[in-house]
Amino acid sequence: MRLRLKGNGLTILGGLFLVFVGVLCLAHTFWIGHLERRIEAELDQWRADGIPTSATELAEWYRRDPPVPNAADVYDQASSFIVDPTEEQQVALDLLDGGHAPTSSAHPPGGFGGFGGPPPGPATTPTYEQAMSLAGAYLATNAQAIALFREAAAIEGYYRTLSLEHGVNVLVPHVTLKGARLIAADGRVAALREEYERVGNNLSALLCMAEHLSTEPVLISQLVALACA
Repeated sequence: MRLRLKGNGLTILGGLFLVFVGVLCLAHTFWIGHLERRIEAELDQWRADGIPTSATELAEWYRRDPPVPNAADVYDQASSFIVDPTEEQQVALDLLDGGHAPTSSAHPPGGFGGFGGPPPGPATTPTYEQAMSLAGAYLATNAQAIALFREAAAIEGYYRTLSLEHGVNVLVPHVTLKGARLIAADGRVAALREEYERVGNNLSALLCMAEHLSTEPVLISQLVALACA
C-alpha cells in the first residue's frame, strides 16, 4: 500500500513538473512573439522617418551623385604623394611631439616650445636644432602632399562610393591617419617656429578632414574623424 502511494506521488509530481515546463514554454513563446512585434513596429517607425534599418537600406540611403569638385579625389591625390619619414626623421618628430630629448641653450629643460619633455635623453638622441632640421626636411619632402591635403580640406563637397550593402565587411582603405599625422607634424613645427598663420591653416585642415570623414556611416570613419579633431 505504501509502495503504491509512493508511486502515485511520484507520478503526480512528474505530471506537475511537465505542466510547469509547458507553462514556461508557452510564456516564453508569447514573450518572444510580443518582442518581435514590438521590434518590427519600431523598425517600421524608423523606416517611416527615413532611417535605414539594414545594410541594404543604408547603402541606398547613402548613395548619391558625387559633388563637383569632390574633396575625396584631392585627398586620394594627396595620399599618393606622401613619403614616409626615415627612422631619424621619425625620432625627431616624436621628440618634437613632447618626447625625451636634450635641450639647447635656446631651449632650457622643460620641453620644446611648450610641448614638454623630461631631462636629456641618450647621447644618440638629436638635439633640438637637429630635430627641427630633420623634421623640416621631412616636411619639405612632403610639401606637395601637405598643400593638397589643405586644398582638399577647403573643399566643401565630399563623397566616397562605399559598398555598404556588405555590412561589417565594407572596405574603407582610404581611412587612415597618415594625412592627419602629416598635417599635425607641420602644425607642431610651425608652432615651434612661431608661424601662427601656418598653425591656424593646419588646425583648420584637420577639423575639415574630420568633418568630411564624419559624413561616412562607418564606425572606423567616425573614430578616425574623432582622432583628427
